[in-house]
Amino acid sequence: ENLIGSWQYVGYFTPYDISQTPGANFYPIANGGITNYYSNAFFDHAVENKTFSGKFSVSSNSILTFKELFSSIGAPQTNKVKIVTLTENVLELSCVSANGFEACDIQRYEKIVTP
Repeated sequence: ENLIGSWQYVGYFTPYDISQTPGANFYPIANGGITNYYSNAFFDHAVENKTFSGKFSVSSNSILTFKELFSSIGAPQTNKVKIVTLTENVLELSCVSANGFEACDIQRYEKIVTP
């Protein structure tokens, strides 16, 4: 339920050494792309002059799958990401690791509140 709505990409965390403070390696992004998730399991994403749309699903192990039905930059693709954090206002996504040990950036999105 928290996923439904509009989310703006605000930056990313790089993998950090265990001795560092989590969150210390955050890199903000100005004017990040916006992704809309709808209750009918459709999504659309716009960044700069590129658009993508299609269907999404979330598995019980927090894997978010995007099946593009339209892409303005080439053939539609299917992509999977891991939901690391999902609250009312924050969505953090990382890669799906085949071996469970891959260090990936964590992409951070914030919900766009509309009046």
